[in-house]
Amino acid sequence: MLYLCIYEWNVVILVFENKMKRVYMNRLIKSLILGVLGIMTMSCGKEDIADEYFVRYVAVANGQSEVLINYTNEKNENVSVQSPANFVTHEYTVGPVTVGFEAKMEATYSESGDALELLMIEVSKNGGKYEKKQSGEKCPSIIYTIE
Repeated sequence: MLYLCIYEWNVVILVFENKMKRVYMNRLIKSLILGVLGIMTMSCGKEDIADEYFVRYVAVANGQSEVLINYTNEKNENVSVQSPANFVTHEYTVGPVTVGFEAKMEATYSESGDALELLMIEVSKNGGKYEKKQSGEKCPSIIYTIE
């Protein structure tokens, strides 16, 4: 009789353990499926985010003559600026812009029409450091297209 009671308790314990294993396995499988779906959803969203670029136009003059500078802004409009003679470095930043944006800059001395000492186009991607993409010494204009 004692043997029968111990046997019945062992069966009850085994049945209980099997049910618990199934419950935990079901929870584990559901968690894994939800995790995989979550990762797939998150990775799909990242592809939709476009890179953001900022363009900095730099013109270096002799500081003795007025300067006329034309550049393209983020709306693809031409912007003209007349700068006084006492400025040596002229900087203008536009953005955000996207891939395919064509950055154009023209700069000359107002009186003579001669080219400035240096023109430069720098680009920052996603808030990073500005990198020189195009430059020219004694040239009236430069162009760079963001790729």
